[in-house]
Amino acid sequence: MKKRIYSSAAAGLIWGLVAMALNSFTSVFAFEGGLAHNLISFTIGGVLFGLVSGGALYLLDGLLPLKGYFTKALVVTTALWLLLRGAGVLLSAMEPRRYNVIGAETLQGLVLAVALGAILGFVWTIMPLEVSD
Repeated sequence: MKKRIYSSAAAGLIWGLVAMALNSFTSVFAFEGGLAHNLISFTIGGVLFGLVSGGALYLLDGLLPLKGYFTKALVVTTALWLLLRGAGVLLSAMEPRRYNVIGAETLQGLVLAVALGAILGFVWTIMPLEVSD
């Protein structure tokens, strides 16, 4: 179990750096701080997203009718993104002046969710399992 937690955190850390680089490359939304601030924010956020996604993958592992961690991780992270996106749409419906749906950010979020699934699935696939796991 500890290996799963560490590997999920590592996948999230990698994903946070990829997300920061992707946003710098695409400029979908402007950064609010400097490099040091963003590096800390994206790595901590990435680790948290990795832990949540890894926890969901661990809990849903036996329930998903798919083979392999790679495809399961893609489904789990995309489903989590859809849940968050759905919540964003509801917030936008309740407070349209405060929360607004932006297509470019929505597409970037989907791409980043798939990227997290790919990284998490790859890390879990190459990681050796323990007997007690």
